[in-house]
Amino acid sequence: MPVALPEASGKASLEERALPVTVKEDGTVYVDTLVIRRDELPAALKTLRATASARPIAVRADKRVPYGDVAGVLGACRDAGWTDVALVTTPPASSVAATPR
Repeated sequence: MPVALPEASGKASLEERALPVTVKEDGTVYVDTLVIRRDELPAALKTLRATASARPIAVRADKRVPYGDVAGVLGACRDAGWTDVALVTTPPASSVAATPR
Protein backbone atom coordinates (compact mmCIF):
# COMPACT_ATOMS: atom_id res chain seq x y z
CA MET A 1 0.00 0.00 0.00
CA PRO A 2 1.64 3.28 -1.00
CA VAL A 3 1.55 5.95 1.71
CA ALA A 4 3.49 9.19 2.28
CA LEU A 5 5.52 8.18 5.33
CA PRO A 6 6.77 10.81 7.77
CA GLU A 7 10.50 11.49 7.94
CA ALA A 8 12.73 10.51 10.85
CA SER A 9 16.44 10.02 11.27
CA GLY A 10 17.92 6.72 12.34
CA LYS A 11 19.19 3.57 10.74
CA ALA A 12 16.60 1.10 11.99
CA SER A 13 15.17 -1.07 9.25
CA LEU A 14 12.45 -3.64 9.58
CA GLU A 15 13.04 -7.21 8.61
CA GLU A 16 11.19 -8.59 5.63
CA ARG A 17 9.19 -10.85 7.91
CA ALA A 18 7.42 -7.91 9.60
CA LEU A 19 3.64 -7.84 9.31
CA PRO A 20 2.65 -4.48 7.79
CA VAL A 21 -0.29 -2.59 9.26
CA THR A 22 -0.95 0.41 7.02
CA VAL A 23 -3.10 3.48 7.67
CA LYS A 24 -3.82 5.40 4.48
CA GLU A 25 -4.46 9.16 4.36
CA ASP A 26 -8.22 8.55 4.17
CA GLY A 27 -8.08 6.43 7.35
CA THR A 28 -8.38 3.07 5.61
CA VAL A 29 -6.53 0.37 7.58
CA TYR A 30 -4.83 -2.62 5.98
CA VAL A 31 -3.35 -5.63 7.74
CA ASP A 32 -0.89 -6.85 5.14
CA THR A 33 -3.06 -6.41 2.01
CA LEU A 34 -6.46 -7.01 3.64
CA VAL A 35 -8.71 -4.01 4.31
CA ILE A 36 -9.95 -4.03 7.92
CA ARG A 37 -12.69 -1.80 9.30
CA ARG A 38 -11.35 0.34 12.12
CA ASP A 39 -13.80 -1.13 14.64
CA GLU A 40 -12.77 -4.68 13.64
CA LEU A 41 -9.01 -4.08 13.93
CA PRO A 42 -8.60 -5.27 17.56
CA ALA A 43 -10.41 -8.57 16.92
CA ALA A 44 -8.60 -9.12 13.60
CA LEU A 45 -5.21 -8.57 15.25
CA LYS A 46 -6.05 -10.95 18.11
CA THR A 47 -7.07 -13.63 15.61
CA LEU A 48 -3.91 -13.08 13.59
CA ARG A 49 -1.78 -13.22 16.72
CA ALA A 50 -2.68 -16.92 17.08
CA THR A 51 -0.97 -17.76 13.78
CA ALA A 52 1.64 -15.01 13.33
CA SER A 53 2.90 -14.29 16.84
CA ALA A 54 6.57 -14.55 15.83
CA ARG A 55 6.28 -11.72 13.32
CA PRO A 56 6.94 -8.14 14.44
CA ILE A 57 4.44 -5.47 13.38
CA ALA A 58 5.44 -2.56 11.15
CA VAL A 59 2.91 0.28 11.35
CA ARG A 60 3.02 2.37 8.19
CA ALA A 61 0.87 5.47 8.63
CA ASP A 62 0.56 8.28 6.12
CA LYS A 63 2.06 11.44 7.59
CA ARG A 64 -1.29 13.21 7.16
CA VAL A 65 -3.15 10.75 9.42
CA PRO A 66 -3.99 12.36 12.79
CA TYR A 67 -1.64 11.34 15.60
CA GLY A 68 -4.52 9.99 17.69
CA ASP A 69 -5.53 7.61 14.91
CA VAL A 70 -1.98 6.25 14.65
CA ALA A 71 -1.81 5.90 18.44
CA GLY A 72 -5.08 3.94 18.32
CA VAL A 73 -3.61 1.48 15.81
CA LEU A 74 -0.45 1.08 17.92
CA GLY A 75 -2.62 0.47 20.97
CA ALA A 76 -4.69 -2.15 19.14
CA CYS A 77 -1.48 -3.98 18.18
CA ARG A 78 -0.24 -3.99 21.75
CA ASP A 79 -3.65 -4.93 23.16
CA ALA A 80 -3.65 -7.93 20.81
CA GLY A 81 -0.44 -9.12 22.46
CA TRP A 82 2.32 -7.86 20.20
CA THR A 83 5.30 -6.30 21.96
CA ASP A 84 7.47 -5.87 18.86
CA VAL A 85 5.65 -2.98 17.18
CA ALA A 86 7.48 -0.27 15.21
CA LEU A 87 6.54 2.83 13.26
CA VAL A 88 7.93 2.94 9.73
CA THR A 89 9.37 6.27 8.54
CA THR A 90 11.56 7.52 5.72
CA PRO A 91 14.86 9.32 6.29
CA PRO A 92 14.71 13.13 6.04
CA ALA A 93 15.63 14.42 2.60
CA SER A 94 18.61 16.33 4.05
CA SER A 95 20.13 13.14 5.51
CA VAL A 96 19.95 11.13 2.31
CA ALA A 97 23.41 11.12 0.78
CA ALA A 98 23.64 12.20 -2.84
CA THR A 99 24.89 9.52 -5.17
CA PRO A 100 27.65 10.74 -7.52
CA ARG A 101 26.94 10.10 -11.19
